[in-house]
Amino acid sequence: MKSFEELREGTIKVNDWSTDGGGQDPKKLGIKVKKKSSSPFGGDNVEMSAPDNKLIKYAIANLGVSKKARTLKDVQKELDNQ
Repeated sequence: MKSFEELREGTIKVNDWSTDGGGQDPKKLGIKVKKKSSSPFGGDNVEMSAPDNKLIKYAIANLGVSKKARTLKDVQKELDNQ
């Protein structure tokens, strides 16, 4: 049985995101990626949604978020400051 924490789905907004930099494909990890707009810097502004724990692990491994991030709020704060 899945715990409540695994069932909660959250979202993060990522600016200037592209798949050119390598890393894992979020869609293969069960993360939904929705394009919001094109970025003037070459990537796309996207919204990613998945269970919180998957998004946090993906952000730490692929988006340059520090391992200190424990919640989606922490992840989003770091992404906004990049």
